[in-house]
Amino acid sequence: MEKETCIFERADEKIEGRSLNERLSWITDFLEQELGINVWFVEILGKRWSYLAGGRKALSAFLPPKRIRLNERYGVVLDIDSWNRIPHRKRRELLTFLQKVVEKYG
Repeated sequence: MEKETCIFERADEKIEGRSLNERLSWITDFLEQELGINVWFVEILGKRWSYLAGGRKALSAFLPPKRIRLNERYGVVLDIDSWNRIPHRKRRELLTFLQKVVEKYG
């Protein structure tokens, strides 16, 4: 049986040759289509998480957003309800992919 390609490996191929903001914007569109989640990429400046790219829709006003630090400089903010709907294995794959993107291109 052939090994299934991880959706994030396919995404990685699509972002080659783009600027960081283009990569992050493409990834947010991809995540909305593939996983149904709305993600904002942020730059972490001390206690302030400053918007960089993504999330055309507002995060839920009723639930606190989920903030995830990818490294010392970058993070993501997403709707906690959307995050909770993603299976744990897929969450690990997603975080590994996002960490790789900001480390490699950030």
